[in-house]
Amino acid sequence: MPNCPMCGAKVSESNTLRVAQSDSTFFECRFCGRYSIFDELKRKPFDIHIVAGFLYEFNRGRRDNGFERLTAERVDEILEDSRIPHSPVKKLERFLLNLYNVNDQIGIKYQAKENNTIEAFYQAIQTRDAKCDKRFPLSIAYSRSWSEVDTMLAELASLGYTKQSVMVNQNLYHITARGFERAETLLTTNLESRKVFVAMQFSKPNVMAELQYAIKPACEACGFEAFITSDNEYNSGIIDEIISQIRQSKFVIADLTYANNGAYYEAGYSTALGREVIHCCKESWLMERGADGVLRNKLHFDVAHLNVIIWKDADDLRERLVKRIRAIIPDARFE
Repeated sequence: MPNCPMCGAKVSESNTLRVAQSDSTFFECRFCGRYSIFDELKRKPFDIHIVAGFLYEFNRGRRDNGFERLTAERVDEILEDSRIPHSPVKKLERFLLNLYNVNDQIGIKYQAKENNTIEAFYQAIQTRDAKCDKRFPLSIAYSRSWSEVDTMLAELASLGYTKQSVMVNQNLYHITARGFERAETLLTTNLESRKVFVAMQFSKPNVMAELQYAIKPACEACGFEAFITSDNEYNSGIIDEIISQIRQSKFVIADLTYANNGAYYEAGYSTALGREVIHCCKESWLMERGADGVLRNKLHFDVAHLNVIIWKDADDLRERLVKRIRAIIPDARFE
């Protein structure tokens, strides 16, 4: 029985196929999913453990009939993908999250094994046999070796996310209540997203120009992608689509110019989800006065006390957004 060249797990001969006239071999692995690897990669050293982790997270369990084509160019793209945990802290958190996603049952115990798996043990409760036959690959931790996995479990323990069980000649760990809390925070706050939802009034003059020349460039300068509902094709109701897009976003920019009720609603929903919201408003609208000299417009009292960006023009908004994003959003790019 051959091994998967990415994660090292056993794959059946029936799930391995040399693709005719394409210089590639097709594999179907329970951990990596369906993929083909091209012969050119034999001459190109690359971080296999990173690609294996990517396949585990983003290719395994695909619902379409497609498969990942691992060419030299595609591998370079994967290694630069922003979703991959490149720092040690992010790698530890992703390992914790992947363990949580595999099994969120309280009391599951994990041990690093040298047989290309992590073997999960159920805590014995009124039973003699505590073993569970769930097995997971090295790629669940984006790891190079099982000794590294064992160290990662110990480091998670030092952070309070896992706890070592006292067993003779065995390092067994289980996720703690704090670890479950951290995993659920990682799931609900969408920390790995690079998307930014924009809530604003689109029916007024020049608003789309301000979006194009201020908000989108500011987000791009910080390594994020701003998008609005009209950017996407969708088949659901507009409210469902807005909620879905907010859930996918790292943070939200809400422009409150023209007292747009939709922007207030979307900003409030985002805050309830735990998303960071950057509020802004156009100065000329805020300073409009009637014939009696009294200001005609104002921010709602629920947000008036916040540090709202009051902007003059597109250049001013772009510059101030870049500064604000870099000041308060983790992983913002500074180049």
